[in-house]
Amino acid sequence: MPVMELTALAPSPIPLIRSAATTNPSGLVSAHRRGELTRVIPGVYVGTAAWRTLAPGKRYLAKVHAVAARHPELILCGPSAAALLGVVLARTADPIHVLDARGTSRLSGAVRTFVSRDEREIESQDGILFTSRATRSSTSPGQARRASDSPTPMRSGERHRTSRSNSSRR
Repeated sequence: MPVMELTALAPSPIPLIRSAATTNPSGLVSAHRRGELTRVIPGVYVGTAAWRTLAPGKRYLAKVHAVAARHPELILCGPSAAALLGVVLARTADPIHVLDARGTSRLSGAVRTFVSRDEREIESQDGILFTSRATRSSTSPGQARRASDSPTPMRSGERHRTSRSNSSRR
């Protein structure tokens, strides 16, 4: 498979309005209540008319950019990093995937945090942190989390023998 050379990340398909960047955050909330703005994630809004015209894949990309703008310390990974690199995703209802070396895996609103203590190559472009192309192709964040769930992971053969011996007793 050829390596794709990138010059830039896929831009947000819609202008994002951050409540922290405005002088009147309550005005954004009022516009949201009137239906003029749509809240992408807490603290980040877009124009409702433009949002409604976006295809699901573009909405997902806008959410990725919203999370990156609101939480620049987070490292985007998996499908979220792929969307930034221009990959069109089939499953656009998924939460935004981020990687963290601290705490536990969790789902909070529109963000799914995966925990991994494995060394990862992190790229930074346009102020956005994301896992490197090599990391994404070799291990998914879900695999990394499952591997670190138990202190002494069982080998697949052991797990299989255990379940076989249980089924043979019936």
